[in-house]
Amino acid sequence: MKAPWHQAPGSTPGPLHYPAFRAALASRVVSGLGSWMQIVAAGWLVYDITESAAAVGVLTIASKGPGLFLSSWGGELADRHDRRRIVVISSSIQSAFAALLAVLAWDGETSVLAIYFPVLGMGIANSLASPAQTALVMGTVPHELLQRATGMASVSYNVARLAGPAIGGVVVATAGAGACFALNSLSDVIYVLLIVSLPLAAGSHATRKIPLRSAAETAFEDPLLRVFLIVALTFSLTVAPIQELAPAIARSQGDGAHLLGFMLAALAVGGLAGNWIRTRYEMRIDQQRLLGAALIGSAASLALVAMIAPTSFTVVSQSVEFALILLGMIFLGSAWDILFVVCLTGLQLAREELSGVMTGFFFTVTLGGLSLGAILLGALFDRIEIAGGLLVCSILLLFAGGFYLRRPLHLKAAMGAGRTG
Repeated sequence: MKAPWHQAPGSTPGPLHYPAFRAALASRVVSGLGSWMQIVAAGWLVYDITESAAAVGVLTIASKGPGLFLSSWGGELADRHDRRRIVVISSSIQSAFAALLAVLAWDGETSVLAIYFPVLGMGIANSLASPAQTALVMGTVPHELLQRATGMASVSYNVARLAGPAIGGVVVATAGAGACFALNSLSDVIYVLLIVSLPLAAGSHATRKIPLRSAAETAFEDPLLRVFLIVALTFSLTVAPIQELAPAIARSQGDGAHLLGFMLAALAVGGLAGNWIRTRYEMRIDQQRLLGAALIGSAASLALVAMIAPTSFTVVSQSVEFALILLGMIFLGSAWDILFVVCLTGLQLAREELSGVMTGFFFTVTLGGLSLGAILLGALFDRIEIAGGLLVCSILLLFAGGFYLRRPLHLKAAMGAGRTG
């Protein structure tokens, strides 16, 4: 039987030369397009009904909150069961819930609770499958290409994040939120078909079974793993919620749903730039310094948006304000990509025998932090306005980035040692 990373005849080594990896990457783009369209539609619909940023934050808790409790268990599932089967079951469930959302939106009498419950069901299914989804893509290439494959997976994510929100904004403006939900349901069906086409070996799981509690103790005691998890928690609390609360920022500008799509697309443009920056400098700079610089860059980006976001007075014209907000989103997306990829890859490579569980811990921290951060930042937006909430996050990120810039642990050297025990 051919390995899952069977190389195309006559090709040179590289992730894209492996047919299984190309199929897995295509599946991520298709699924990501549908998911981002739904994020635009659901956030816009909830804010349109409630006119509350906190209500949009609750929507984030419904979609991402289950990850706080279930992603670690999902990591254990990925290490114990066929990863293809886990992903197929999860995506089928999510497709059904997306179809239900489409029906509810088209009914015309949708309540906020009617939106929250299907989104919660999708969040539960996704939380259990996220570690398996990540491991499945990485299982299509040889180990020595893992870091490059992770970077390419990040590019595919940002391509979907670039196109999905822009398409979603246009669809919401022209055909309504229900059309976005229906297209997301269809994208999950296509995703399932692509996953089924992957080789059986791509879904293989670890042969060594490590209890979740033992893995948690290892993560807590290992200083290398702690850095990655703490940084992941920091950006998920303060940076990631911005995309969920973008409807509030867009509406505060007095603009339509299509401009919300452009804001989210700007994050994706920044993510593509961040991937290039990370690839260029990750071998030259200690990774903890790279993380610290990305945290400070995030602080500067949020401060820029805070200065431009509407307050009680207007400094420049509305078109200039929006252009500067988009610029801030691009900078933020660059820092975001660096933080996400470095932390995720670091956790996968630092303890290879725990890669599935550590991936689960990563999603527990990021999804849980995103949920908590969205509701807290949404409440800050409602209480001290958008500018005040963004400045609070900027100050926190500035202190965190300065700490890691001053106290490097030489993560690159530690990871290069190939620690497995």
